[in-house]
Amino acid sequence: MTERGPLALCGSAFNGEQAVVFKSEKAVRRVEPAGFAFFLSREWQLQVPYEDMLRPRQIEHVDRPTIDRVEAYLTRLKVEQHDGKHVFALKKQWADILSEGTQTAPLTDRSEVGTDDSPKLQKAASRKCLGLVRDFVAKNQNAYELLNVCDSDDITTIKANYKKIVLLLHPDKAAHTRVPQEMAQYAAKYRLRNLCEEERKQQFLLLQDAFTIMSDPQLRHEYDCSLPFDENIPTKEQVRDAEDFFALFAPVFELNARWSNTKPVPAIGAQDATDDEVDAFYDFWRNFETTRTFSHAAPHLLDDAESREEKRWMERENLKVQKKLVKKEMVRIQKLVDLAQAHDPRLKARAERRRLEKIERQKQIEQETLRDQREREEAEARRRDELERSLNREKFEKQIVKKLRQHIRAIGAKLPNGAELSQHFDRLSELDYEFVKEACQDIYALIGHATQIEGCEESLQFVKRMDAIVKSAVLSDPKPYEEVLLRVSAQISPPVVSAATEVKEAKRTDAEEDAPAPWTPDELSRLSKAVELHVAGVTDRWSLIAKHVKTKTAAQCIQMAREVAAGKRVATGAANSASSSVVYGEMWSAEQQSEFEAALSKYPSSLDPATRWRMIASEVQGKTPKECLSRFKMIKATIAAAATRNSNNTN
Repeated sequence: MTERGPLALCGSAFNGEQAVVFKSEKAVRRVEPAGFAFFLSREWQLQVPYEDMLRPRQIEHVDRPTIDRVEAYLTRLKVEQHDGKHVFALKKQWADILSEGTQTAPLTDRSEVGTDDSPKLQKAASRKCLGLVRDFVAKNQNAYELLNVCDSDDITTIKANYKKIVLLLHPDKAAHTRVPQEMAQYAAKYRLRNLCEEERKQQFLLLQDAFTIMSDPQLRHEYDCSLPFDENIPTKEQVRDAEDFFALFAPVFELNARWSNTKPVPAIGAQDATDDEVDAFYDFWRNFETTRTFSHAAPHLLDDAESREEKRWMERENLKVQKKLVKKEMVRIQKLVDLAQAHDPRLKARAERRRLEKIERQKQIEQETLRDQREREEAEARRRDELERSLNREKFEKQIVKKLRQHIRAIGAKLPNGAELSQHFDRLSELDYEFVKEACQDIYALIGHATQIEGCEESLQFVKRMDAIVKSAVLSDPKPYEEVLLRVSAQISPPVVSAATEVKEAKRTDAEEDAPAPWTPDELSRLSKAVELHVAGVTDRWSLIAKHVKTKTAAQCIQMAREVAAGKRVATGAANSASSSVVYGEMWSAEQQSEFEAALSKYPSSLDPATRWRMIASEVQGKTPKECLSRFKMIKATIAAAATRNSNNTN
């Protein structure tokens, strides 16, 4: 910028040290007083003298509604963007003064110079075009009828008809133009031959305006929006009484489809349309976007405005009306869609089909549930029946085996060498039930009462009846009986071993005593059973226990029993294996122990002992009633021993 000296500002004697921006280097625009006065008096309803409107100052006695409007304006400025021009700054200055009572410095108006393609010029051109449409509509003329076309004709047809009609109305050509045959009806309708020169001129101007509107897509659309439109939709009574749903609704949707912003518009279809086609149709109309502008319903004519502020106010008021009408239009469309959806036979059929499918699925689910429940109940019933049969069988077997042992001893007493054969019969309880049963069945067959003994009431009664028969039996040939008793005695007595075998066994025993091997779970189990079998007081008890364990000496069995009683852990792995330890009885897993404790709580001691332990064993996976009872006794003995030790320590 060229250096210049101090210059006088407008309305000031001297500019001081303020920089001067020359008019040629900026775009200056004054605030329009009339427009700003309209804004303050109409929008804010502020009573300010005309000469003070462009000089914001504090005002006394401002009413509350005005303060509310000013605060609303300031709030809107925080979220909306403005173009930063002087008029907005002046409004904000007034708003700050009225809301806070602050005084600000005067404003300098600077704005950018608009271009030919600026939004302002486009907006002005649009208003001019809309004014043309509005003026044409005010003349109560139909552009389509003037051009002898319909609303579905394209621009080519419109131009062709326009050229034909121009020849009939043009001042220089009308007198020498003969009316074509296809235009005879049009000429008769508007009485073209009877028009005077002035009327013909006015008709010609109307034709030109109509063609101007029809040849411009925007103007034609605005004109179409201003034409009367049938906004009626079927009523519920009409839908209820209609015989054909599609014949009733198809014309309505087709009529409203002309205002769709999206093309093409899907048709309503027929009864055989697929579900996807029906859903696509209703989805389209649910998201319908109308192109109707309702500009013809604007209450204010912008050309009547006396200032820019009044014109902007008119625009805002017109926009409010248009938005209300657009909202009303969308409500009407959605009401039409709701009515169609509620009575569409295809949707009703689909809903019925889905309802039946749902009922069928529910039936299948219920049937599967009932079947599963029935299977579970049957399985539970079978398990209970099996358990009951097992309990009954064991009860009968317990009574039967007692009688069978008595019969074996009675037969042994009748034999000549019965004393020798029966020397170990005090240990018949060591033999299992099946072996004793087979031996007695052989004896009964020799007596002449062959039978098959089962764990049932009939077999028990049979065995009881055999008491008298066995006692009164005469053994004419004792040899078969001796063979049976020898077999029984051999099962009880330890096997005879040679001297060499005894020496080897002794050496092996000494070696085991020197380097004892760890106890395995099977050995611990056999030790537990042997301790229960050979109770305290039995002669040579620990030798018998060692024989039952088979792999340990009597001294090792005594040592292990003491460790178990004291609750110590015993190594179960080999010397080179990973170190691990178990307590006697830990052949029970944690899960089995948990099941065992739960079963003890579930089945109280008030039940029959045999039934109770059978029920408890059914709850513990992999354990028999006898093992459960042994476990209970072992735990009980351990607790009692611990209590005794604590009592002794206290004393």
